[in-house]
Amino acid sequence: MMDFRMFLKILKSKIVIIIVYVGIFTIMMAASINDDNKKGGISYSAYDFNIAVIDYDNSAFSRAITSYIEKNMSLTDIIRTEEGMEDALFERIVEYILIIPEHYQEDLMAGKTPVMESKKVPDAYGAKFAETIISQYVNTFYVYQKQFESMDEHTIRTILERTDQSVEKGTDVTVKTQSISSEKKHMIVSFNFAAYTILACVIWVVGEIFSIYFEKNISRRMSVSPISPLKQNAALIVYSSVTMLIVWGISMAVNLALLGKSLWSLSGLLMTVNMFLISLIALACGFAVAAIFRSKNARNAAANVIALAFSFISGIFVPLSMLSSEVKSVAAFTPTYWYALANEKIGEINELSLHQCKDIYQIFGIELLFFVMVISVGLVSKRQGQKD
Repeated sequence: MMDFRMFLKILKSKIVIIIVYVGIFTIMMAASINDDNKKGGISYSAYDFNIAVIDYDNSAFSRAITSYIEKNMSLTDIIRTEEGMEDALFERIVEYILIIPEHYQEDLMAGKTPVMESKKVPDAYGAKFAETIISQYVNTFYVYQKQFESMDEHTIRTILERTDQSVEKGTDVTVKTQSISSEKKHMIVSFNFAAYTILACVIWVVGEIFSIYFEKNISRRMSVSPISPLKQNAALIVYSSVTMLIVWGISMAVNLALLGKSLWSLSGLLMTVNMFLISLIALACGFAVAAIFRSKNARNAAANVIALAFSFISGIFVPLSMLSSEVKSVAAFTPTYWYALANEKIGEINELSLHQCKDIYQIFGIELLFFVMVISVGLVSKRQGQKD
């Protein structure tokens, strides 16, 4: 096997910058997790979303729907001009503006189907929520309207009363998934953010170490060594796992300090295993990055892009429940999506049974496949680089 002392010598030569790099990301992780835990985890309320209603009709209907919106969202006053509305959306003073035109109720009484205008921040969660509750109110109104042959002001008031009663009662929904406690939500946030730290640190550190072995002169000397390429690559991966274990251990220490005894639970154990798997994938990514990019700047850029891009689209920084189906479809091709999904499913279980843990074990298997796939890409790239 290759000399482990040579690896330690390389590691020692970079130990200062490694400590600084890992330390910065660890402090970021600890600060973000601690801040989230103080806030009670990730939570969203309807009143967090601001909406403006511009009522040009001033009718019983417009006042009723405005009152309903005010009960579900935070009603905000804005300047009622085209420029004022655009500025309010651009500055995120509101995420959605509902415009009720003149004669809206008169058109309803005439049997027409008038349309309310709207302006919104594209893809904003508040805008989507506003559209949902407004659509619910209007659709309920039309359901009751069909029960009357003619419309007048008295009929409008009757329909509005029934509509208000219906939307206030809401709909009973049976949730099949188990609820996640506040303690487990904190664990999910902690372990999710740790994935970003591990990816950023391990890919960079391992890439720097591998890059020395992949230098042209050293690579050629290794190619004429009596040690087979398979054993050389295995030795490199095993030796570099030392740095991966260091970063993983530091992340675990931060989680232990922030989560305390809750880490010594079934969920904590499974999330620990899950974090070890994402660390293996980060190790494989570092190997592949070093094999593909021979320039230091290119390796640094690749490490940052992989860590940030994977974290933004796959449920690390933003909960999976808040991502659109289109984003999830793309994220499914990243290992961090499955890592975040596994953490959410782990948060739902109560006992270590095959039935409850089946999906989790399957996700662990998918993560291992990512590890094998990325390592394979690195091996092919390394061999191609030696030929060149």
